[in-house]
Amino acid sequence: MVTDVSDFSRTQDVVRIIMPHYLIDGFNLFHKIRVLEDSTTPRSDLVQYIRRNKLTGSHNNRVTIVFDGFETAELQVDPEYRIVFSEKRTADDVIKEIIRGVRHKRDVVVVSDDNEIRNAAREEGAQVRGTQEFLESKKSRRPKGRHEDDDRKLSPSQMMDITDEFKKIWDK
Repeated sequence: MVTDVSDFSRTQDVVRIIMPHYLIDGFNLFHKIRVLEDSTTPRSDLVQYIRRNKLTGSHNNRVTIVFDGFETAELQVDPEYRIVFSEKRTADDVIKEIIRGVRHKRDVVVVSDDNEIRNAAREEGAQVRGTQEFLESKKSRRPKGRHEDDDRKLSPSQMMDITDEFKKIWDK
């Protein structure tokens, strides 16, 4: 049993809790999610999709989503997600710059199918996930018995229609 914590300051071994930092190529991921294809607010809908499906795991994990272009009014401030706009540069350039600036690069998980970004991330020592791999990670965290279609919401009137249809079947 350790009673003198001052011994920890002299040790060569440093214990560090590793929390992943997801660095997501926003529009690259957005275009792979079929249910969002008709979205009129793609940036906001992507953030909600990631949150709703818990694609980044714990809310303690850092998440940065990089979008091409300039900030728009569609996105509301969200303390759990850092949203970065590339402005006059490309999102690819911004993502590579962020990776270069991170101290613990092995904690960074870059989500993109863009080969230029993936190769740059690997060269810097970051982890790389393709968009499909990232999207499928939610299936492994989903409790048994749930299906992909469970994320669709039914309106109250649709629920009543279904209930009425079942009543007709059961009453026969």
